[in-house]
Amino acid sequence: MRKAVERHAFPWPCLVDLDDEFGVFRKHGTQNMALFLIDRDGTIIAVPNSIDELKAKLEEIFHDNK
Repeated sequence: MRKAVERHAFPWPCLVDLDDEFGVFRKHGTQNMALFLIDRDGTIIAVPNSIDELKAKLEEIFHDNK
């Protein structure tokens, strides 16, 4: 994961929980490969199932900031 973050220069924090130690995947009914959109307060605001769903949610959130 570290190499991918460095290679692609993601401008956001990337967190990894390989063994679902914190129960995040179980709580949100996802597998161990999931996207979570987290707000500034650390609240999970979306669990998109695809990049298209993530893009739509980001457009919804940032639409008002244009």
